[in-house]
Amino acid sequence: MPCREHWLQLQRHRQTWQQLGVEIYIVTFDDTELARAYAEKNAPDWPLLIDPDREVYSAFGMGRAGWWTLLKPSSLWNYFTIWLRGARPQKVGSDIHQLGGDVLIDPGGILRLDYVSQTPHDRPAVEDLIEFVKHPQT
Repeated sequence: MPCREHWLQLQRHRQTWQQLGVEIYIVTFDDTELARAYAEKNAPDWPLLIDPDREVYSAFGMGRAGWWTLLKPSSLWNYFTIWLRGARPQKVGSDIHQLGGDVLIDPGGILRLDYVSQTPHDRPAVEDLIEFVKHPQT
């Protein structure tokens, strides 16, 4: 799922996150101006952390995608479905090859989930993240 759509789904569940005591942060490698513009557009109420050296990305195993990953049929299909819904795929940052993911760290600092995206559209369903928080795996 595209990053923007993922953020919108996360925001739709804002009350659930608050009830569960979950804090959500945006982590990006882009320069401050581009990062702030992205955060204001996609998740204006969540803290923004800028990681220009991609140390956080590296620590959680989030690498870069090659051209085949970006242009393989499943990626092209995702771009096409975005287009069918009336949206236009947009370049979200300065490096289209950098993959992201979702990380859950509990209040005690224990890593509970490290979901590394395999394609630009690969994100866990928000409902699955909520269930994971409600019923953490030990």
